[in-house]
Amino acid sequence: MAHDSTDPTRGFPQYAGTGAPADAADLSEIATWAGTNIDRVVATQAALTTGFTPIYAGMRIAVTAIPGATFRYSGSAWVMEGIATFASASARDAAITSPAAGMTIFRTDNLQVQTYTGGKWNYTTALVPIIPTSLSGTLTGASIGPSGAVTLTAATGPFVINNSFTPEFDNYLVKADGSPALGNSLTLQLAASGTVDATATNYDQFDSIAATGSTAGNWPLLTGSRVVWSYDINLFNPARAMPTRALINTVGFNAAGANPIGKLLANGHRASVAYDGLGVSFTTSTTTGTIRIYGYNNN
Repeated sequence: MAHDSTDPTRGFPQYAGTGAPADAADLSEIATWAGTNIDRVVATQAALTTGFTPIYAGMRIAVTAIPGATFRYSGSAWVMEGIATFASASARDAAITSPAAGMTIFRTDNLQVQTYTGGKWNYTTALVPIIPTSLSGTLTGASIGPSGAVTLTAATGPFVINNSFTPEFDNYLVKADGSPALGNSLTLQLAASGTVDATATNYDQFDSIAATGSTAGNWPLLTGSRVVWSYDINLFNPARAMPTRALINTVGFNAAGANPIGKLLANGHRASVAYDGLGVSFTTSTTTGTIRIYGYNNN
């Protein structure tokens, strides 16, 4: 008896191979799932409960919208087995319309695992690496690595690290480390869609050393008298339509390990605008180093 892809009760284990399969869909499904103990293939998660009968304990179904995982019927509910892979949170939510506690997926946009618990998708780490989509601006000598690190090799600027911030996280940590040419200072700006907000009155700064405010259209960091520098930059709510705040810890040396100087910078940005990028500028010459951006887990 031929296997019929239009038969809602069909099961691959029941297909004995007698006669020719009814259509190309049968051949494709059998070739794809042969040896995997898949009883049926459906298009969406909703089809698990509305698309066919009978349903029996131990039945295993593949859902084409949820690649990399299968669903097994426990006798009372469908349980997802394996780890499905999605390119983004929106792709995950479109495919898994009824998440259950314990479901685990992998995100390729940030290389992170998420598990559904307590009514939301939770990350398993405290800091989630951000993988920016691109760099734009007057830039040479910079690239984005597969894990999101921005590597600077005798880089020039200014440039924008695009899609650094999303509403998925409230707060962010930027870790920057580098060796600029002597006389080269670093400044930061917030950016939206590749364009920095250079409005002078939007940027305020309190310098723990100089004890003065600043409205220079950016946040200036260490001066150009240092040739080695490191920064820990905590940003609060840059991707939300509200004023952004930042605390910046800096340390610099005028030679490798020599004559360190440190600062604590308290920064504010007055505009109630949601930003998605970080603008970086060098005052002169070139810089070599690394910039990494992390989102603080909101769980």
